[in-house]
Amino acid sequence: VIVVLLAANALLGQMDGAIRNVLGDFEQAMRTRYASRWIEIEEELEGLGIDSETESPERTEALMKIMERMEREEPAMMERVNAEMGTYK
Repeated sequence: VIVVLLAANALLGQMDGAIRNVLGDFEQAMRTRYASRWIEIEEELEGLGIDSETESPERTEALMKIMERMEREEPAMMERVNAEMGTYK
């Protein structure tokens, strides 16, 4: 049981890292290629901030929801953003 819990914990840590990487790439793409649009997104994120070490969970969740909304409402835009994100690897 302990081994399973340790493995699950390690997997969750890897997933959290992957999510942070995707969000970081999304933010970088938006800031550099779509700056005027990023200003609108920043307004939505205002007040959620970043703590001294990492992004706040609230900001992370809000940014994920923004990405999901953009996927639904602006698929062509997100296709361009995703292509830009792919160049960061």
